[in-house]
Amino acid sequence: MRLGTFTKTSVDNLRFEVDYSEWLEAPEVLLAFELGSDPADLMISSASILNTTSLVFFVGGGVDGEVYNMLVTISTSGGQVRRDYIVFTVHDP
Repeated sequence: MRLGTFTKTSVDNLRFEVDYSEWLEAPEVLLAFELGSDPADLMISSASILNTTSLVFFVGGGVDGEVYNMLVTISTSGGQVRRDYIVFTVHDP
């Protein structure tokens, strides 16, 4: 599922948070995650699980004019696996 579409510059390093609390069954929590981008030159850093229900990370870099699909895969204590993506367009002024 697409979680959103954003525009950034190649020098921006922006914080994002994905809240899965509405999707999780109580008392289910996030256990693990994987992040990546296609193409691979988008920088994803400082990723962590926040409050057992949200994923927080920073997105930086990229090449002017390029469109990136950032891939997000999470797994839960209830055995669920979810794959999402976020679209980033890099546009330098």
